Amino acid sequence: MAKKLIKWKWTYHHHPDTEEEGFSAKGSLWTKRKPNQDGFFQIKKIKGIHKECPAKQCREKISSLVPAGSSIPGNTGYPGDNLIRPINKRKQSLKQLTGSGFQYELQTETYVNVFYKTDITPESYREFHARQPFPEGITGNNTEADIIFNATPLQ
Repeated sequence: MAKKLIKWKWTYHHHPDTEEEGFSAKGSLWTKRKPNQDGFFQIKKIKGIHKECPAKQCREKISSLVPAGSSIPGNTGYPGDNLIRPINKRKQSLKQLTGSGFQYELQTETYVNVFYKTDITPESYREFHARQPFPEGITGNNTEADIIFNATPLQ
């Protein structure tokens, strides 16, 4: 019999200091039960809503988790690892996401990578959003912005 997955609640929204205002995302994700040696759990499934703006019509459902080891269109060379860990209150320096982060596809066939970026000052959680026609990098319709991220295991 397969072991049950751990359910988490997650949320993020634009950082107040970012130029990209009003976007947010929230939902549930499920991970394997056993963490790796660094305390990260492998994400296996995701559900949720992504909002481009505060208005209700800006909501779209998350349609799928992009497999670990894959890069989303427009972000070639940056594969996600789909790893997450709980907040460590004793070691605030341990972040919940890696530099690779987790990636998902939206119903509109756009893609999002949520990760922790360490090569900027100050370090921060980030959202890279790739939109058609998927030019490479932060150009055209693609955006990258600081976010405030939180995820909590429920079981």
